[in-house]
Amino acid sequence: MAVGLAAGAALVDYGIDRGDLVLIGAATGVGVGVAQALVLARRRIPGAFWWAVANPPAWALGWLVTSYVITTNVDERFPTFGAGGALVYGLLTWLLLAVLFRAAAPDVRGTAAR
Repeated sequence: MAVGLAAGAALVDYGIDRGDLVLIGAATGVGVGVAQALVLARRRIPGAFWWAVANPPAWALGWLVTSYVITTNVDERFPTFGAGGALVYGLLTWLLLAVLFRAAAPDVRGTAAR
């Protein structure tokens, strides 16, 4: 998260306009998504690549939602989005994780039975 956040903040010259926050969110999503996709791939979760693809827009959308909800203290530069954005991010990525783990379930059951 730190790498993506730092890259995103530098990309927008540390701006805090709504568009800046969306770009910072997308860059943070790249950092988080790639790191987590590597963990999923190591655990042999089919489609782990999609986790890396889905995270940047999900983070961007989370920050977009937050920019409408938390408008008075954005200039304090919180590194994570507010509850509204977190809810949007969580719902979107929960759906993807459900699909990824459902695809992995037959492999897990087959391994456990041996």
